[in-house]
Amino acid sequence: MSSYFRDTTLGFGGALGFTEPGQAVEANGLWAHSLSVALGAESLSAAQPYQSFPPSVAFTGGLLHDIGKLALGRNLTPKLRADIREVMLQRSLSRFAAESEVLGTDHAQVGACLLKKWGIPRVIVEAVKNHHAPVVQPEAQLSAAVYLSNCSAHLTSAKTDPGWDAYALQANETAATVLGLEVEICAQMMTQAQEAMKGVNRFLNVA
Repeated sequence: MSSYFRDTTLGFGGALGFTEPGQAVEANGLWAHSLSVALGAESLSAAQPYQSFPPSVAFTGGLLHDIGKLALGRNLTPKLRADIREVMLQRSLSRFAAESEVLGTDHAQVGACLLKKWGIPRVIVEAVKNHHAPVVQPEAQLSAAVYLSNCSAHLTSAKTDPGWDAYALQANETAATVLGLEVEICAQMMTQAQEAMKGVNRFLNVA
């Protein structure tokens, strides 16, 4: 990892500071997850069909993909956060879907609007906006690589959970369907991204 990206990621990590203890814990998890996705996307940028995106751009897209969570976390009231958690539990929805249900928007849209306002390049705004619904037609956009890396990061963190093998198979099949790839190829690419993520702890330990 170059010194430029080291400085960028350290700056982003420092921006995740919260005053309340519970939010600080969540921010730390978001920071580690974001860096994992960044490294995975950077690795995938050299593989078909994502070779048109330079590794530096893929890294940045992965690093910023969940910035909308940071914006929401700083602005939602305790009641709204509780409402989102309740909808997730009662209706077995993802956080992404629960946000839409409760707020009428989600962290992907919020993050994309924020980055667009800041003048961030369109390719990265697209990746943030669509990282839960990647654009692959008429050709794959950066959101596809970030989506795949995001799946890999969640799989990596879930390896010790019960039923992980079944979850991994389902995630591979879902990603393959969304991206229009063979399941075996998708699984190989996710493994490739997971291997790239192994450097996260080493990086955090020396940061």
